[in-house]
Order: sequence, then C-alpha cells, then structure tokens
Amino acid sequence: MLLYHGSNLAVEKPRLMEQRRGLDFGTGFYLTSSETQAERFSEVVANRTKSGIPTGGVYEFDIETAERTLAVLRFESADAQWLRFITDNRLKTYKGDVHDVVIGAVANDKVMPTIQAFLGGFISGEAALVTLKTSRLIDQVCLKSEKALSLLRFVKSFEAKAGVAMDNISPVLTMITPGIINLLMENRKLSLEEASALLYNSQLYKALEDEKTKVWRLGYPLLYDLLDDELTTGKITYPEEQL
Repeated sequence: MLLYHGSNLAVEKPRLMEQRRGLDFGTGFYLTSSETQAERFSEVVANRTKSGIPTGGVYEFDIETAERTLAVLRFESADAQWLRFITDNRLKTYKGDVHDVVIGAVANDKVMPTIQAFLGGFISGEAALVTLKTSRLIDQVCLKSEKALSLLRFVKSFEAKAGVAMDNISPVLTMITPGIINLLMENRKLSLEEASALLYNSQLYKALEDEKTKVWRLGYPLLYDLLDDELTTGKITYPEEQL
C-alpha cells in the first residue's frame, strides 16, 4: 500500500509522538494515499513552524499483514460512527477500544468547517452528516503502535508543490472563537470582555487569521490548549497534526 506523509523535512524514520491534544484518530503517525493532500499539509507545517521546506514522504505499508495480525479499525465512509470517533478524539473523551491502525476519511479543508460547526454546537450531527455525504473526502491512515510502524517502509522524499489557500477565513473563525472564549471564561474565571481581549490580542489569533497556517483546522478544544500554553509559557508548540 503506497502512502504519503507531509512535513517541513524528510521523515525517514517515523516515530510515535505522544500528544495531549486531540487529533482526528488520536495519537499516531498520519499518512494518506493522496500525494496532493500530503503536499498541502507539508506546506501547512512549514508555514506554522516558519522553518524547513514543504517536503513529502513516500512509504510502503504492509496492509495485508496489518489486517491479519493487528487491530485495524476501518471507516468505509464518513458516517455517524466516523463523526463520533473524530469528535471524541478531538474533545479527548474517547474511551473505546485501542487500535494499532485506523483508516478513514480525513476532515480536510472542504469539510472541516462542517466539523467545527458541529463541535461548536451550531449544527446537529444529522445536519453535519448530510453535508459530509455530499463531499468528496480523502483518506488518512493513522499508525498508532510500534507494531504498526514496523510494517511501514520509507521509500523516498520529495519537495512539495505549493497548495491553494481558502479565500475567506472569517466564517470559520466565527464558529471557532465562541468555544475558545467560553473555555477561557470557565477555566480562568474571566469576564466575557477579559476573555475576548486575551484571545484577540494573542499570537494564536494572529496565526488563526493567517489562513496559510491552517491552524483553524485544529478545533476549539485544541486551540484553547494552545492558547493556554501561550498564556502560561509565552510560546506555542503546535502538534504533529495530520498527514
């Protein structure tokens, strides 16, 4: 199975990096069968970290052995189970089975606003699924154990081509910011005005407004964690998100 990974450098020896923040399929090494998707994310990583160059990686994954010997969870479509799995992982509330490999659709730029609207309570799960069913989704493969990583072989790396940015980020920010502000008010015992001022004057918000960073994709629970890090330590450490 030929897969791709996007980063700001060549990743010849992938490793599992523990994340306290919620990603689509939880902690793991993310890949995709779409070279274009990996290229786009490599540009995202370079823009966020302001270091390295957009670099794609090509890998061979022994899916037959994985399906025969490991715990593999496969979502055939963006259905209710997929939406709940992603939501639970992003909110860090997942309590289900442990898997070595998870395969399913990626919440990319075309559908992430729908996911954000669902997480923020702006639309129901049923409405989100209706929108998702009309979208052409790209896959992602998350390797979540050392056993899974042992079945992955690095082939080569390549310099990625530039991607395309979203025309207008404002509607997405409108859905994300209320959740961040509410968490600030709740966890730091702030007024609406104080919480709003902290967010809008932060380095995180500047990154959110820069569509090239794709920081908006992370969702408000994770974005709150990043803002909390910034307010506590004065710096932001972005997670190895996806692909």
